This record gives sequence, C-alpha cells and structure tokens, in this order.
Amino acid sequence: MTAREWRSRAACRDVDPELFFPVADSGPLVERQVQEAKAVCAGCPVRAECLAFALGALADGIAGGLTPAERRRHSRRLAAGGRPRVVRGSADAGRAAIRAGGRVVEVAAAFGVTVRTAERWAQDVRAARQRGAA
Repeated sequence: MTAREWRSRAACRDVDPELFFPVADSGPLVERQVQEAKAVCAGCPVRAECLAFALGALADGIAGGLTPAERRRHSRRLAAGGRPRVVRGSADAGRAAIRAGGRVVEVAAAFGVTVRTAERWAQDVRAARQRGAA
C-alpha cells in the first residue's frame, strides 16, 4: 500500500492536524490533547502503516497512536532486537475511540487490551448514551 493510499484511509484525514502537535510539553491541557489525538488513532484502520511511517520520518507530533517519546522507546526496543511493547491507552481514551466509531476489535488491538475490555468500554458508551437520551 502506498503512502497516498493509507493516508486516504486514515481516521485523522478530516481532523484538524493541530490536534496531533501539542504546543506545550506538559500540563493537563497537553495531556487531554494527547489523549484526544490517541483516541483518533485508536480507531484508525491504518494505524500500523502510520506508525511505520512515523518511526522513520516524524520527530514531532502524535502519530500511529504514539507520542515522540513513545516512538523513540519503541524504536530502541526494535533496534535492540526486542519485541515492541504495546502502549496501553487509558480507559477514557478507549471509550472515546468507541464513541468515535471505532470497532471493538480494532480498539482492543490499538489499546493493547482484551476484546472483553473493549466490549466493556462499548457497554459503558451505550449506557451513557441511553442516560443522555432519557
């Protein structure tokens, strides 16, 4: 698959790119922005392709569901011959990915959790919607 092909299928294609490039290094607003960006990545059908691209070409921004620091650690593990560790997202980000339309199986894989955990997140999202509609 070419870069143009996978990018046209990316979940972020219609999202403001600024979301993926926090302007500060720390603080609650940055943490929230990073979680929002990761939630977009979580439901992305081409997350693996994006991460592969980002590992070789991007120094900044959230891409492939990882921050620059997480990508550096991931690269060091790969270079050392180790297996890459799945970076678990928070339950809130997982629920956000489900709310954004991510499929349970894809969200589970993206967040490094079991399908059962992602199903629980989906149940939480459905329950919250029902409470909001009542």
